[in-house]
Amino acid sequence: MAAVPPTVPDLPALPERFTEVELLGRGAQAITVAAHDTALERWVAIKVLDLGRISDWKVHERFERERAVLESLRHPGIPAYLGHLRDEERGQSLLVLELVEGRTLAEDLASGRRRSEAELLELLMQLLDVLEYLHGLHPPVIHRDIKPGNVIVRPDGRAVLVDFGGVTKAFRPTGESSVGTFGYMAPEQLHGRSTPASDLHALAATLAALAAGEDADALPRKGLEVDLGAVMAPGRLRTVLQAMLRADPDQRLGSVAEVRARLARGEPQSDRESLALEPSQARTMRPANEGPGSVAAVWQGLTQRQRIGMLAYFWVSIGLCVVTRAFILLVLLLVSIPVLVGTLYWFGRDRKTDEE
Repeated sequence: MAAVPPTVPDLPALPERFTEVELLGRGAQAITVAAHDTALERWVAIKVLDLGRISDWKVHERFERERAVLESLRHPGIPAYLGHLRDEERGQSLLVLELVEGRTLAEDLASGRRRSEAELLELLMQLLDVLEYLHGLHPPVIHRDIKPGNVIVRPDGRAVLVDFGGVTKAFRPTGESSVGTFGYMAPEQLHGRSTPASDLHALAATLAALAAGEDADALPRKGLEVDLGAVMAPGRLRTVLQAMLRADPDQRLGSVAEVRARLARGEPQSDRESLALEPSQARTMRPANEGPGSVAAVWQGLTQRQRIGMLAYFWVSIGLCVVTRAFILLVLLLVSIPVLVGTLYWFGRDRKTDEE
């Protein structure tokens, strides 16, 4: 007796222009299929929302938001928008997109494929380009669900970010408690807050999962943060990913520009330096051309209290000399300022060295 070929259950009935329908993925409310579009004469990906089955009208709102956002986007790292159909007879909304050929990072993760640090850095740079485009729009567009399953790598190695079902615009309240995937989503998303830093957290978690060879939810943690030291060798990539994975968004690398700047600085001298280096510190670090003996370097070496004290000394000196008209005293007091500043600087530096 001949075996009966397996069938794919519950494939949606589509308008006649779509033929050779194949299932790509199934979500809680929508189904994504591949099909040949005879009107466009090309293969396409179609996201199908069955309006008769949705239990929450917010699902329809998110679908329409995804459609509107994708229609406005133009980037090689994002599937091209090809059209939108509403089939009243079948009660369906259809979003037609470019069919991206390739493998998802989730497939690579499941198959045990491992990438070198150079390959992971290349993926990071490509996806940073996509986020730079999205976050550079006005207002910024936040993906909110970056994970291995939502990144497809084409046969030529180019990465594409897909599935914009959770997309939102920054600083716009959505009324949703949380959108994202546990293990990848930033902690603030649990409270419905999303910023560009949230996407950077998810991107770092995705690359950390690839580096470790297991899903991000299973990675070792220290407190609320992933402990990359337990799964990755020291290096520039680990340092940058750890800074992108900070639980506190105020301490996390918050923009693509900050991530690129941190990559450009290279590997820190030690893990202690890596942990101590916050984005706020990175923006105020002394430039390389400022030697330890320059005026700017000395002034930066003073504490806030020491700076206030020196300014007070300066103005009190001028006030006394004006009142007493002892201009020779003024000269002596002003000449002593560099000596006092230098003494405070070296004292503070020696004390910091002793503490370390």
